[in-house]
Amino acid sequence: MTFSPGIERQEPQQRDQGRILRRHRWFTASAIGMAILYVVGNFEARRMRVLLDEAENPGIAAKTNQKSDRAIVNPETEMEQCQHLPWSTSAFVRAVHDDPENVSLKTWTGPNSSAIPRLDSTLLSQAFGGKRVALIGDSTLFQTLQRLHQIIMLTKPSTEGNNNTAANQAEDDFLAKLSNTKTLTKTVRALDAEAGRRSKGSTRLVGMDALVEDVWYDHIMNAHIFWTGFRGYNMKDNCHGWKTQVWPKLHVERPDVIVANWGLHMLHHGIAPKRPCNVHQFIHYEEDWLETVLQVAREVGTKLLLFKTTNYICEERYPKQLQHGLADLAENTSTVVAKCITKIQKSNRRDGEHYNLTDDDMHRYCIEGAGTDHNVQLLNDRLRKFVERAQTRVPPGLTIAVCNDHDMESCPYTRVDDGSHYPKLQLPRIRMLAHMVHCLWADKKDTVRANQRTN
Repeated sequence: MTFSPGIERQEPQQRDQGRILRRHRWFTASAIGMAILYVVGNFEARRMRVLLDEAENPGIAAKTNQKSDRAIVNPETEMEQCQHLPWSTSAFVRAVHDDPENVSLKTWTGPNSSAIPRLDSTLLSQAFGGKRVALIGDSTLFQTLQRLHQIIMLTKPSTEGNNNTAANQAEDDFLAKLSNTKTLTKTVRALDAEAGRRSKGSTRLVGMDALVEDVWYDHIMNAHIFWTGFRGYNMKDNCHGWKTQVWPKLHVERPDVIVANWGLHMLHHGIAPKRPCNVHQFIHYEEDWLETVLQVAREVGTKLLLFKTTNYICEERYPKQLQHGLADLAENTSTVVAKCITKIQKSNRRDGEHYNLTDDDMHRYCIEGAGTDHNVQLLNDRLRKFVERAQTRVPPGLTIAVCNDHDMESCPYTRVDDGSHYPKLQLPRIRMLAHMVHCLWADKKDTVRANQRTN
């Protein structure tokens, strides 16, 4: 038998003793390693339990002189959350639609460990702090501002008593206390009740009853959030008012972020077609309205432009008159379309609004412009395609994307005789909007901005 040079020959008994010694050392090292892992694992388990307790009850951290886990933003975790766009928001939207009560506000983790941060003062500050934010469009975004105003004000330290302690500051973040323990409906009720208590009869804080259009929020780092557009009282101006009211205001305010939507008020319900200008808006949606928003955003130096999808239409909760109009359109299409075209032509002559609407334009509008969710989805598809094309030609420094809240909305969350507004779902919509604004903000790393897509 031959051996490699330099290696001393060993007798069988010596080799056996060597094997036994090596095995003994290996078992000893393994036992020590397992003991270390057990101790570290037990310590981490206790640590995670403390963090979870603090998240569920912010007062614990203050009472034990420990910082809440929400008070410290882990840059790696934050970047990981942002890099999961748009998949995280798409998954979150589906999860809210399927289980609004339990997903909307509680800690949520989606596929590939993606997550949407909880809706609290930290997220609000990250998203809106130091920025001018313009919400433009119709009542769907006006109601977003109303609810956003309410929850921001409820994160402001109360003026009652001595609030200098960490415990009182934690208690003042009223939304954070509620969001991970109560269902969506109970949270909304508690918010409204607390807003009413703090306002002491004033409507300034009372969520959906407050008239809020333009407010500074000093306590979240000089955030300036305003709404401009058309709803109810000024709806008659929704054609020419864009040029005389909305675009001039944006040039004055020069917002850093624009969130825009215009869809519901272009649609008709069979019984009363819109004015010819609304027909023109619908037919030329891309070049007339979407392109103008993009152009104004460029002119005023906006860094982030989000187009919000048009709301889901729950036809079964429409006012009865509108339901009957849509039913008549479906059953007697040719007759109703003919009447629809005639009304548009008469309105065009009466109002002196001479738009170059062809018969094909009016016929298309009378069918595709009817206020059904099928047509809303077609409109949202047009929006997505526009944004996809626009993303290839936007100037450096401007990010453009779609904020898809349509797919999280469902009939139980709109009132009977409404069918297109979802007040309770404003909270998860604001949560998603704030996350998108924070992640897509132009000062983020290029890798994050490169990953953004339309939802």
